[in-house]
Amino acid sequence: MPSHSGRFCEYCAKKTKYVDGMGKVHPYCGKTCANAAKTNPKGAAASHRGGFDNASQQAAKLSRTISEELTTVTRALGNNVDTNFITTFKRQGTWQYSDAKGSSEIVLTRNFNNERISVVFSLSDMEQLDGDSDSSGEDGFDSDGSSHNGDDSDSESEENDGDEAALNCTVTISKPNKGVMLVRCSAIGGVFQLDNVSYTNNTNLATVKSAEEDFSRQNVYIAPDFDILPSGLQEQLNEFLEIRGINDDLARFIQEYSKHKEQLEQIHWLKGLQAFIS
Repeated sequence: MPSHSGRFCEYCAKKTKYVDGMGKVHPYCGKTCANAAKTNPKGAAASHRGGFDNASQQAAKLSRTISEELTTVTRALGNNVDTNFITTFKRQGTWQYSDAKGSSEIVLTRNFNNERISVVFSLSDMEQLDGDSDSSGEDGFDSDGSSHNGDDSDSESEENDGDEAALNCTVTISKPNKGVMLVRCSAIGGVFQLDNVSYTNNTNLATVKSAEEDFSRQNVYIAPDFDILPSGLQEQLNEFLEIRGINDDLARFIQEYSKHKEQLEQIHWLKGLQAFIS
């Protein structure tokens, strides 16, 4: 027999028990639950409790799975971690970087004479290159008209390149009262590939500190693609950037640091997820 103790209906466990005009407390909230109790004596409350138990068990199982994955990822990081490149980068003292735990964005800054230079990149802007995206035509000729010789080493190199990620970067170089140069580029293979170089006299754009806020730059005139500029102009722009530290060493650091941060953020994410589930 169901117990008559407690304030709530012994079937639905949601509404209070019905009290009649004589002050008698009935076990159910009304006729609906009283009739339902005849066909399902265990009541809806028992079903609810069963649901809570299942949810608790599933959460515990998920927590154990996350814990196992966390152990695996942490062990892999411990075996592969090499932070000497970060120590070397800091010791050089050329660039300062801002990197907050839980954020995918990293900002590098430096001063060069009267210029303020920043490089912004984000893990979310990492693009995996398609191994099929090469410059060869269907007839076995490169874009310059030379033929392929089918050398295996070239094929292997193309496969490796296809597995590499390109990390989009935005470089700003500002001068007091002279505006800002905006450089959109990608770090890949230890070098920078320039997309375009723009200019605006709005110096406020130099204070943008995140990749998300980069949308504010969309009204700036988009300069021609770097690849179609005259070769002499390309060379001089590349040299202009290299003198300011936008060079192969920085491209390699950005790629290495991105890989390192990706691993740390994955561990941070797993720990946060486990804490939430537990």
